[in-house]
Amino acid sequence: QKTEQVTLYVNNLPWKKQDRSAMEIETLEEALKAQFGSCGTIVNIRVPKNEKNRIAGFAFIDFASHEHVDAALSIGPMEIEGRVIKCQKASNELQKQVESRNESKKETVNHKKDENKGSTGNPEPIKYSDQNTVFASNLPFKATDDEIRSLFKGVRTCIL
Repeated sequence: QKTEQVTLYVNNLPWKKQDRSAMEIETLEEALKAQFGSCGTIVNIRVPKNEKNRIAGFAFIDFASHEHVDAALSIGPMEIEGRVIKCQKASNELQKQVESRNESKKETVNHKKDENKGSTGNPEPIKYSDQNTVFASNLPFKATDDEIRSLFKGVRTCIL
């Protein structure tokens, strides 16, 4: 018997407020409740963090019924802190892919930090700027780190 789909995947979420200060998980959860609370009973909201302990840019919202998820999807485009958020039904497979990708990114960054230890034994910070940083979005969830790196073969350093 097929179980009822009750989870909504929300992405393109802000990790900073419009005033450029860090977005707190509690603040984002309240914004999500305000946006989706009228759709039905929200059972749980999961907002993962990335390797820098910041909001990862996506969330899972567990609703009490399939109808509540459908109501959330019917709202149409909406914004949180100036960003248009995107929603879709979250299958178990999608949840596992997104969460495992987030975990592998944490492991990759931790491994890189070990390689970049300075003479004091502390990791040397990697300096980013608008001149040397590329942000790639809308990548397929099934894309592996190796596949993404292959797209940037000529780039000296590629950190995912």
